[in-house]
Amino acid sequence: MRFMMAAGELCSLIRINSRQIVPVFGKIADLIAIKVPVIGTDHRQGRSQTHEVVMPLKPSDCPPASEIDIPAMRAKYLRERDRRIKKNHNDQYVSASGKWADIYEVDPYTPVKPRAPITGETEVVILGAGYCGMMVAAQLKKAGISDFYNIDHGGNFGGTWYWNRYSPRATR
Repeated sequence: MRFMMAAGELCSLIRINSRQIVPVFGKIADLIAIKVPVIGTDHRQGRSQTHEVVMPLKPSDCPPASEIDIPAMRAKYLRERDRRIKKNHNDQYVSASGKWADIYEVDPYTPVKPRAPITGETEVVILGAGYCGMMVAAQLKKAGISDFYNIDHGGNFGGTWYWNRYSPRATR
């Protein structure tokens, strides 16, 4: 699997066993074969079955982790951050009050239905059900992994498209 990380670097995630996914940074092969545990087999008692999944991956131009100067990178990003921060800091933001006071606390499109908490174990938890969260879920399904949850603040899938609803008249 290949993901675009927040900082813009390319990364591959390789499943080592049913509980451990290891990120691999740097140059990678065009194809990678990973063994994925078959859902329902007991890997704890040495009886796990796996099937091999071959995924196409394009080479990355990201340098190996050993060549990255972490302190220099941290200093660079702090300098960039300092350039963007305004002098009035948090005073630059308008307070959400009145009819907008609970806009980020309550999903206006899906009423909350009380339910018992979900307990137990799962293979993967995907934080977010927007475009990227749905793409990760689709890739997991393609790889034969179906034991996962998408967790999102919204009441449904879609991310930006879920939250930003426009009337048909406004989009013409």
